[in-house]
Amino acid sequence: MKSLIKSQYSYLFVSYIPKDLSNHFGGKNKFRVSLKSVIFSESKRLSQSLIIVMERIYDEIRRDMKSTLTIEDVKDILRKEIKRSQTHSNYFSYLGVHRRNDTSVGEGIRTLQYEEDKLNNRNKSDYDSEVKKILLREGYSGPHK
Repeated sequence: MKSLIKSQYSYLFVSYIPKDLSNHFGGKNKFRVSLKSVIFSESKRLSQSLIIVMERIYDEIRRDMKSTLTIEDVKDILRKEIKRSQTHSNYFSYLGVHRRNDTSVGEGIRTLQYEEDKLNNRNKSDYDSEVKKILLREGYSGPHK
């Protein structure tokens, strides 16, 4: 059974509901969630981690047959995992890190250290002025020190 399929717009994760839990989910035997990605390698990796998440969820439901988790609840859990994974990937992309390349990882670490040093060397007054600008831009006009 495939857990990854391609739709017109992105890859989808497919979870096949175990037969012993089918009644719990209203007789359904599968459901799908968009991975919001068109990149096969990224979708495959994410799909594999979602399989593990689903195995844990199914095991938990088996232990507590009074569970009230619905398919929509499970989809929400998976969407949060997908978002977390995308945030993680975007962060590494921001750093210019290709995780399979040791040189790139080293460069990403150096970039982080440089950014951290820059932040640590800033004066508190620099932050105060930036906060004031943001507050004014957002329409806050309370008392300023």
